[in-house]
Amino acid sequence: MTLLRTLLLLLICLFSNNSNAQVWKKALDKNGIQVYTATNANSKYDYTKSIMQINGTIQKAIDVLFNFEAYPNWVPYCIASKTVKRISDSEFVYHAVLDIPFVKNRDLVIRIKKKSIGLNSFILELSHDNSMVAISKDYVRMPFYYGKYTITEKEKNILSITLENSYDPGGTIPSFLVNMSKTDSPYKMFKSLRERINL
Repeated sequence: MTLLRTLLLLLICLFSNNSNAQVWKKALDKNGIQVYTATNANSKYDYTKSIMQINGTIQKAIDVLFNFEAYPNWVPYCIASKTVKRISDSEFVYHAVLDIPFVKNRDLVIRIKKKSIGLNSFILELSHDNSMVAISKDYVRMPFYYGKYTITEKEKNILSITLENSYDPGGTIPSFLVNMSKTDSPYKMFKSLRERINL
């Protein structure tokens, strides 16, 4: 009976894990950048995963991604960005404003935290922290954002960069329009990021 109960629990666990697994579909493969999408069981907005390999160093990647004031120079649609709070050398909160075509400007407040996961690898976890900045009538506040960069130095001066994210743009933008943009925008962002980091 104990053996049967154990086997049953294992089957339940396996089934649960498979049912929650994201099924990534390649949406774009262009100029060394791959973009994948997956449906989100908890939201009408899709997940996105972007992958590329570039020439660069981990320190250069950190410098670029932690320079929030420079985001308008390379992040698509970003017209303003500033540091709200420095919590430590590896954790910050920043506020950004996005000028998205045909709709009211969006803003978002992001907490970003760096975690080492190996000698030559780290992740950046991003999540919304809306309590840190008051809502302005000039923008629609994005109520939800989650992202995770995984950056690994595969060999000297060769970086593998992956970004997974999901967000709710707020307001009344139809979800199918948002999901359609979740291929083009990540591609443009990674292309610009590569130009900033490339040696």
